[in-house]
Amino acid sequence: MTQTIDIKSVNVAQPQVLRRLKKGPVYSSINKSPVVLDEILLTYTNLQGDQQVDTKPKPDGRQLHGGNEKAVYVYPVEHYVFWRADLGLKLPIPSFGENLTTAGITEEEVHFGDKWQWGTALLEVSKPRQPCFKLMWHLGVKNIEELMWQNGCCGWYLRVLEPGIVPTTGTIEIIEQKLQSLTVFEMLQTKLQNRLKK
Repeated sequence: MTQTIDIKSVNVAQPQVLRRLKKGPVYSSINKSPVVLDEILLTYTNLQGDQQVDTKPKPDGRQLHGGNEKAVYVYPVEHYVFWRADLGLKLPIPSFGENLTTAGITEEEVHFGDKWQWGTALLEVSKPRQPCFKLMWHLGVKNIEELMWQNGCCGWYLRVLEPGIVPTTGTIEIIEQKLQSLTVFEMLQTKLQNRLKK
């Protein structure tokens, strides 16, 4: 039996100057806007109209943004109620830089390797989003990174297994759940423990 997730918003952005430092401007695509088209193309690396920044691989092989492992960033609309009350901010969707704002599922119910059918595209849950300093600048909340680590309201990434045309309203189907795998929340807690050991 498949489970459906509601699409609340699909969001994209091009790189913009997030902050100007002495060494030069810092660019980011975190300031996303909802797509007004009924459907758009999803490639192996991103949504039509979206472009990630900091995509160059690091010496250890990690890639901060972009790439197939981080093609789509998902954030549950359920968290907005908590954040608005906790931070006292209006936080319109999409305030957290997400490509896809969903309703009906959170980090504690999403497993590594779950497969999603979104329009004609097939996706797979790949990893939790780790908070970064650009979100702090974007929201103007100095401790947002620590708060996200503590409460686990981080969202997660999807890798694209099959590109396709995706609707911007309606539902997404979870066609396969890897219940034996760690949840996104458990994965983030593991990363947090490793972070605290350093």
